[in-house]
Amino acid sequence: MKSFNVILALLLGISGSATAKDVELAVVQKKAVVKLSPFDKAWKNVTGVWVPLMAQTIAPPGGGGETKSARVKAIQTDHELLIRVDWADKEVNDYPSKSENFPDAVALQFPAEPSAWPSPFMGDRENAVVIWRWSASAQKDLEKGYQSSSLHRPRMTSDLYAYAGDATFRTGEGAGNIISNRRRVSPVENLAARGFGTLSVQDEQPVAGKGIHYKGRWYVVFRRELMGTPSFWQGSRTRFAVGVWDGNKRERNGVKSVSIWHTLALAEAGKRSKETKIERGHRVYRRFGCGTCHGIDANKGIANGNAQTNPIPALDRVKEGFSKEELLQVIYNGREPVRKDPNGAPPPFKMNAWKTVMDKSEGDALAAYLFSLMKEEEGSEW
Repeated sequence: MKSFNVILALLLGISGSATAKDVELAVVQKKAVVKLSPFDKAWKNVTGVWVPLMAQTIAPPGGGGETKSARVKAIQTDHELLIRVDWADKEVNDYPSKSENFPDAVALQFPAEPSAWPSPFMGDRENAVVIWRWSASAQKDLEKGYQSSSLHRPRMTSDLYAYAGDATFRTGEGAGNIISNRRRVSPVENLAARGFGTLSVQDEQPVAGKGIHYKGRWYVVFRRELMGTPSFWQGSRTRFAVGVWDGNKRERNGVKSVSIWHTLALAEAGKRSKETKIERGHRVYRRFGCGTCHGIDANKGIANGNAQTNPIPALDRVKEGFSKEELLQVIYNGREPVRKDPNGAPPPFKMNAWKTVMDKSEGDALAAYLFSLMKEEEGSEW
């Protein structure tokens, strides 16, 4: 029965565990040259990990969640890191022919400083993240030439003007928008962010990539030199997260499937040191991005307009007001902030329900960490 369940999970495209319990992706070292193809023979015997995904519902525009998991593999050569991601998607969406159409896409996210703990949700002011984003439309532009409207609407007509060939009059391209670039060299955009709404294109675009749709799945490989931002040092560990957009479901921008932080272990990283329960709880706090709203040290929440509790409460004294069971209920089930003005706009941030991706041991460790922030004597009666 156990083996049947494992096979069933693989057929459904999910991991053996439905939770985001700290997945560690071990990078396999290869001496031979690895081609820029998700089906290069080098990937055949590389063991991957299943990364559970969830809808992005913490910040507007929330939504997504069509893709439940993605499989990730990694190879390291003498000079390069290659990461392959594949996920289930029956329909190809590679040309945004209308304003309501969006392409399939996938992104990998890393801390800009490998040892740092940014928010997994686009980083934060103190710690930036680097994002590699591949899209099916960019892949099509690269392989078949820039997909202009006239290619898909051959009978379309428009007025002519004297400078029609000047990029200055193509506003997106003239402004340097990477999506409007007609001379792509890679289907991957190298981006950076320091929190919601701060995504920016980097001057250097060192990431190569290639995606292939095969039998109802996208397979995408990313390739970049080991040195750069971030740098992938031999024997080190850093973090990675995954985001997937299903164009058929009109997913775009913040409407997507996302993961929390997981561990990327470079070749010769060795074993990770053991942790106490409170230390593990601190790791859970950082991996799940609790500091995004409650502060890096759980002692200062961010502003949340039109919420009765504005700013968002700190958690360093949560032991005063919650039992462990009550705290876990909020963690697992989430919480909608109550509006200060019932007729006003909803508060932009809300507590996510973590029950689909956080297992009991993680919840217990997180509760232990949060309770440890308030010393016993502080909560005693006088």
